[in-house]
Amino acid sequence: SMVSVCAVVARKATKAPVSEFQAPTGVRNFQEMALGFTSDIAKNNLGESFYRPWVPFVTTIFLFIFGSNWSGALVPWKLLVLPEGELAAPTNNINTTVALSLLTSVA
Repeated sequence: SMVSVCAVVARKATKAPVSEFQAPTGVRNFQEMALGFTSDIAKNNLGESFYRPWVPFVTTIFLFIFGSNWSGALVPWKLLVLPEGELAAPTNNINTTVALSLLTSVA
């Protein structure tokens, strides 16, 4: 599930060596790219003095949507037929969109 993926990424990030002299590679490179991207989005939309508290929320939403869309694009969910129904990417369902919009409205 998405929670286990986030836990693995967080664990790898804490164990990854930090070097002042080399560019990051692997997971740390992806994390810095995602954080820089979402920080820029928050800074451009909220302003220089107000964006910093919103960066974790924007980054979490970005990574959830990014991971969900990639899971829907890379895994052929429609080919896996289950007796209870079928699997699909989470962002394929309107309920996920409504939940994300409610979270954003309440926050």
